Amino acid sequence: MNVKTSKAYRILLKTRYLILFGACILLLVAFNLSVPKEKDLAEKQTRIALRSIGDDLLTYNNDFQSTLPPIEKIQDQKYLIKFNQPIAIHPDNLAASSVAHLSPEISDKFIVNVIDADLKNIVYEFEINHSNEKSIPCKGRNLKKAMYEIEVDLYHQNGSKLALSSVSFTGISIVLFIFFGFLAVDRNVIKLRSKPRQLALSLDRINNLISFDDKEVKLTDKEMEIMIILTKDEGKLVARDYIIEEVWSKQGVVTGRSLDMYISRLRKKLGEISKAQIINEHAKGYRLIS
Repeated sequence: MNVKTSKAYRILLKTRYLILFGACILLLVAFNLSVPKEKDLAEKQTRIALRSIGDDLLTYNNDFQSTLPPIEKIQDQKYLIKFNQPIAIHPDNLAASSVAHLSPEISDKFIVNVIDADLKNIVYEFEINHSNEKSIPCKGRNLKKAMYEIEVDLYHQNGSKLALSSVSFTGISIVLFIFFGFLAVDRNVIKLRSKPRQLALSLDRINNLISFDDKEVKLTDKEMEIMIILTKDEGKLVARDYIIEEVWSKQGVVTGRSLDMYISRLRKKLGEISKAQIINEHAKGYRLIS
């Protein structure tokens, strides 16, 4: 009985995983094409929310005619609201407007700084965390009328999470498909060819099955490992110490009695489906013969 790898099975597995990998790539392309649109939408929603905050502050000052300058993006996820004229700021109103317009869908967390436009000093600041409510300092202490700028620093912004999820999804998907693809190809079915007039005895490492003709029997992980070792040198003596070293010693301690028990089980299972035998040579090892 000669041991050889089923080439047809390897080709089938490679083809299957190439198709799966190709499908994954197409999915990634489609996903990444949608991310820029979602990120652009998140940016527009953020600017609208910030402009609404500025408009609320003008309304609180009974100013219904002035317009706001364009919202400035000074850094990634950091924006600036400017005004064309001096205004008074009521911290309660600013906080309420910020919470109302900068919803969790736009940003989970953000910090608001009120800056004196002339002195460039921060005169008031607070943090909003939608998932963890905190008291806002200095509420009720109004800021007198002056030229102010409102700096808003966003954290965990919706668009950024989309970009991050895209990168994560891309990387993880590619790694998983490559890993499992090659793993499955490596775990090919080993064909054991006996005499020309006999059918093949097959070991399926993926499902831990040994089969002959139309019969099959389930093996345990250890039984499969022992069987693989014996089939590699079919007909030749395989030393007991070598089997113990390969199957157990690299993972822990085992006695020779454990090996004998597994060999006994393998003999019984082989006898149920074929005439193959595992011969014991006392104190030396085992050989697999047809």
